[in-house]
This record gives sequence, C-alpha cells and structure tokens, in this order.
Amino acid sequence: TDVARIDLPRGEPRAMAPAPPAGGAAPLRPAPVAPALVVLRRARPVERRDNRRQAFRVAIAVPGEGRQLTAHGGRPRGPRRAVETVNLSWTGIGLLSATPVAVDTLLRLELELEGQKNRFTVQVVQTHKVVGDERLNLGCRFLDLSSGEQDWVQSVVIRLQMREVAAKELRNEVGGD
Repeated sequence: TDVARIDLPRGEPRAMAPAPPAGGAAPLRPAPVAPALVVLRRARPVERRDNRRQAFRVAIAVPGEGRQLTAHGGRPRGPRRAVETVNLSWTGIGLLSATPVAVDTLLRLELELEGQKNRFTVQVVQTHKVVGDERLNLGCRFLDLSSGEQDWVQSVVIRLQMREVAAKELRNEVGGD
C-alpha cells in the first residue's frame, strides 16, 4: 500500500462581514484552519480488460470461414467453421458462430470485404449467447495487422459509416422526421 501525507486546509470558512461604510474597506481574511490527513492507497492492480468500445463499430453481415490456430503465427488446425460478421471496427470484428469458441482462442479468419478477399488473425476476447439465435456472438480483436491493412480496414469502416449516415438521412427525409 502506498501512503502519502497531504496537508489540506479544512474547517468552516469565516462568514463574510457586511461591507464597511463607504470610507474604508478592510480586506477579508479566511479563518485559520487545521490541516487534514488524506491517505491515498493504490487501487487493486488493474485487471487486463479489452475495451470493446474503443472504436466505432459498423454493422456488416458477411459470410466467412474461421480456423483455430495452434499458436500465434502458427498453422491453422481443425475444421473450417462457418462464421458471419456482425460488426466491424478499426480494432476488431464481431462474429456469429454455431461452434463454441473459448476466450483467448486464436482464429485465422477468411472473408470478403468490399469485393476483396481477406485473411485476418484474430483473438477471441469475449463470447456470449445471442437471444433468439443458436449461434454465439464472438468479440474478436485483430492481431498482426500491417499499417497498410490497418489503413484499409479503417477506410472500409469509414465508408460503411458514411453509408449508414446517408441511409439514416434518407429514412428521415422519407419519413418526414
């Protein structure tokens, strides 16, 4: 535990006296106060959590395939799993999978975005059941994107955002809102 002593003034400030007559104004001084002891303790060590809302996400439904990796940078193993994208951000991707996948599993993801075939290495950072669907929602973060790939994913997200905004504005104009 880290402890620091900080002396802070405490006490009730003295009430201000009514303004003196127009001839001479006496300055007001604060009342004397006794110091207070403040103990600062370091909070528990911060547990590593991925901020799943670090970047804006756009909805996108694209079919793809994923295979589990033996290790980071390793070869894919096991059967190909059918997945469908749910959302895309600059830092990760949301997937739907009929096959359960454990948190921290590494996947080689193959899917087509904007007419371009892509292969991404992702790490599953969270999973949860989808209400009304037998599939699981997998929250994944991208690993090992080159700066060119990062730029390309960001440009895809921005274009999809612009399309979402244009569609919303069109709905508002047609709906009269």
